[in-house]
Amino acid sequence: MKKNLKLLVSRAFVVFTISTLWAVHGMEHDQKSPPGMQLNKGAGNTLESVLGTGNNVMLKMSMNLNDLGTPLGIGQPDLPVRLFLTDFMSSPTQHPPVDFRVKVRCESTPPACMLPDKPESFNSYDQFTDWLNKGYFVNQIKVTYDFQVDIQQSAPSLARHLFFVPPGGYRFTGIYAVENATMKPSQCVPQAAWSSKRGDENTTTVTLGGTFYLNDRPYPVAGHNQVFPHSVVEQVVFKRDDARQFYTHKWLARSEVTARVTYREFPDGEARNWPNAPLGTYSLLKSKPDGLEEINHLACWDGSNGNEVDISDGRVFSVVCEAINKPRGDNELQESIIKDGAGNLYTVRYQYTEAEQVRRAAAVAALRDEEQRKENARFQQEAEKQARKDATYKREIEETQKRIEDLENKLAEIEKREAERIRKLAQEAAEEEGKKPEGPEVPLIARGHEETYRRFLNGALIYRPQQGSDVGWIVMRIAELANPLAGTFNLSQCGIAGQYLRICTGYRKEIIPDNPLERKLEIWLTPRFLIEKELNASASHFQQIYDKWSERHPVGIFWAYSAWGLEHYDYLTNNSLDGIGSNNLYEKMKIALRCPSLAPRVSGILIINEEIHSSHFMFIL
Repeated sequence: MKKNLKLLVSRAFVVFTISTLWAVHGMEHDQKSPPGMQLNKGAGNTLESVLGTGNNVMLKMSMNLNDLGTPLGIGQPDLPVRLFLTDFMSSPTQHPPVDFRVKVRCESTPPACMLPDKPESFNSYDQFTDWLNKGYFVNQIKVTYDFQVDIQQSAPSLARHLFFVPPGGYRFTGIYAVENATMKPSQCVPQAAWSSKRGDENTTTVTLGGTFYLNDRPYPVAGHNQVFPHSVVEQVVFKRDDARQFYTHKWLARSEVTARVTYREFPDGEARNWPNAPLGTYSLLKSKPDGLEEINHLACWDGSNGNEVDISDGRVFSVVCEAINKPRGDNELQESIIKDGAGNLYTVRYQYTEAEQVRRAAAVAALRDEEQRKENARFQQEAEKQARKDATYKREIEETQKRIEDLENKLAEIEKREAERIRKLAQEAAEEEGKKPEGPEVPLIARGHEETYRRFLNGALIYRPQQGSDVGWIVMRIAELANPLAGTFNLSQCGIAGQYLRICTGYRKEIIPDNPLERKLEIWLTPRFLIEKELNASASHFQQIYDKWSERHPVGIFWAYSAWGLEHYDYLTNNSLDGIGSNNLYEKMKIALRCPSLAPRVSGILIINEEIHSSHFMFIL
């Protein structure tokens, strides 16, 4: 391919041609030079032209401008050119393209730096640098080309598909402008300069700027000034002179204050966002009028000649004589003798503004309210003190409740293990006596509660002659009762306990006649399903507590004195089946609840003998 390419020099730039014959003779005979053609904007960053057509094909030429890069000034780069065939829909064909390069002339305008819109102020130095790093350069590049192409010699494989090929080839001349080529700076250097002013202004100004570099040439960025006021950290009054009074046409000052004012040079909360910001504090000694009162300037007379003068130019005078009230209708006028810096005396008459009159009246009211505010503050402090005590008490209650819950959980585990141990002992004792019942038939009233019934039937009443010991204990199985759901345990083998106790299954359905010899403490082990089935019949006296009896606790224990009415009883209905056997019946009775209809009593059922004897008995299920 390179053997077929010749370079021609024409005017002030280099021309490329593919035709060797034209390179030798074409420049000597201008009449044989092919007509000039221009390249048009193509796809992407290319210039294109159609050279000819054939049978369902077109010959195109494309110049790629990507290799221009970012030229500055004047240059003569080589750009790639391609000859290729497409169909009439501009779709590629199978014919291999022919590539070569031509030299063009580039001339660019000076680059201009472009920045995004600048905010009124920056919240931090990082925000400023982010904004600065979005800067770029733009310019215009003029591409001037002048070259020839003879496809008969340079691309015969493509030329043979065309209907017609000019014998002299093609000549391309023209100028193309690449507008607004975007160029990133090769380097960006932000800059921040600080300047603090103290005295009347008390501000710090940061000048934010920077420099862009493109091909090692600097381009400065215009600075941005941002002002940070100095905050007052402390003000200590050294002297208050109530004898020094001042007057202008806008205000009257009743005193002068000399104070040391301490400023913070840069806000602490902003320091971490701004590098090299001036930190620290400084103090200034300042004297200024204090307690300004707004006035309406009405008149001023020269003390030497009595002529009225105008002092509304903002000058400040010292007051020689305190104001004298001059009543005038509904308004109260004031008169003062004042002296200027040269010692001249004047008489002024003025009136407080409406706003100042309201302020002075409010100040009087504020003095009255101050004592009330202090009193309210004392009440508030006491209330807060009490609230802290209440919070501490509440926290202690919550901690105590948590400890109680932990102890209850541990006790439940102990009760479960103890009940299981006793159940196993009772079962072993029954097996030794050959009394273990075979699976009983479930009665109609227990249908739907078979598991509870069988657990209840396998339960027993345990008698322990010695509390805390298993020696000499007696097991009375519920299954051995004539009616397990309505039976009475035989306590004749349990010492004299039968004289004071009656222990049964089921629930009370009648009152024993009032015979002092028959009065006993009755203890009932009651399945919940019995009460549920007969709640509107013989168990109606349990309606007052039934709603509080959860299905999760299918068996309860009831206590009643034999002479009481059916509606009077103590009850314990919050034990699990395992928890029923966790303690003796005396301990269970101490935590029992009272039915609403039973009159209050001191503690438990006040029947001492019955309580003592019930401590020897316990149920297990």
